[in-house]
Amino acid sequence: MEPIAPQKADISINFLSKLERNKSTRVSSDTLYLIAKALNTSMESLVDNMPAPEKQSTGPKQIELNNLLNSYPLNEREMLSSHIIGILEKRH
Repeated sequence: MEPIAPQKADISINFLSKLERNKSTRVSSDTLYLIAKALNTSMESLVDNMPAPEKQSTGPKQIELNNLLNSYPLNEREMLSSHIIGILEKRH
């Protein structure tokens, strides 16, 4: 990937340096968008190139669960999500 000019992505040189050295693992979606735009690439390609553990994979069952949850109205999704979280927290 080509080098990025910090001013082109509206970020500081210090922050860019931390990103390049994996010293900063949290990047807002707005900042990620600006970096991707400055590099003439997609946000997805930047995330796909991130080292683990920042990059998380989603398995087919999780995708199925997300799709099923998304088929419900927001208030029901929140209730169901709360129940699922409760079940998962009991297992720890």
